[in-house]
Amino acid sequence: MAPRNQVITIICSIVAAFITEVSCECSSAGVCMPGPVNAARLVDHTVNATSTCGDPPAEYCRLKPLNQCFMCNKTTHTVEKMTDGNLGTSWQSVTWWEWYINNNFTDEPLKVNVTISFNKSYALTGEIRVTFKSPRPYKMILERSMDKGMTWSPLQYYADDCNDRFGIPSTPVESITDGDFSLHCVEEYSETTPQENGFVFFDSLRRYTKGDFWNRTLQEYFTATDLRLQMLYPGTDGLENVDNKVENIFNQYFYGISDLRVNARCQCHGHGEYCDFPYYEGKDCDCEHNTEGEDCERCKPLYNNKTWMPATSDSEPNPCEGMYLAITQVI
Repeated sequence: MAPRNQVITIICSIVAAFITEVSCECSSAGVCMPGPVNAARLVDHTVNATSTCGDPPAEYCRLKPLNQCFMCNKTTHTVEKMTDGNLGTSWQSVTWWEWYINNNFTDEPLKVNVTISFNKSYALTGEIRVTFKSPRPYKMILERSMDKGMTWSPLQYYADDCNDRFGIPSTPVESITDGDFSLHCVEEYSETTPQENGFVFFDSLRRYTKGDFWNRTLQEYFTATDLRLQMLYPGTDGLENVDNKVENIFNQYFYGISDLRVNARCQCHGHGEYCDFPYYEGKDCDCEHNTEGEDCERCKPLYNNKTWMPATSDSEPNPCEGMYLAITQVI
């Protein structure tokens, strides 16, 4: 009878004839995870807005104390300027006055959506930060999609008065801690001042610790293909409540964003260390553990000895298993 090692060598040679990527050495490879990036800037993303000023060119003005007027044209405040890394440039919506005229003198406030699509799954493992060139909205919803915009779910509400705007009580940001995946409304980021360079934050790091990173509930909570800002009421000086809308007042109300930052990791489910190595475009995972797909979300052909699984801890990568591994386990 042939020695055990010789039997294994023969089996490897047979299986290798059918599976070109077989390895006949034991591997101690652990969980693979790409490093953090600004997914709003350094990856293959697209940005869209339901309203952008400048077509046709139109005047807009700043609230006091800035109290200046300017013209917006097609090249002044385009959507790309939200993610160009330059705080001196910004995207801007039409003014409430232009919205009023274009929507048949509606009584509805100015409403604009901004959407950033990563074109694959990312894990929102850090801070989302929006820097406004305009006063921050009085009413806004941050949403995420896990299916490339087919469906949406809210991550957080923002309002100057949560009870008034959303009918729910406000939650102090400091009280949102580890393991809290509830939907909250916060009031800290909805003041009119500062009139420019005011921040709006959402911080996933408040909600988990490193030891819980591979928890399935957490992984589902912070995985997103898209983020959307629903801006539902602009920051104002309170003069919008006059009986008749006046152009020089409503030209002061609009939305403007100078920077959008999303600290995230390419979602490879523990099966990839890079996204498009060595180019780092961030569109597809460089999959290991006999997995494939843009998110390493399935096993390669002939590696379906067990059902695909994501990593479940730092020491449990759960690689896909093929014919060779199954045979050697029997031996």
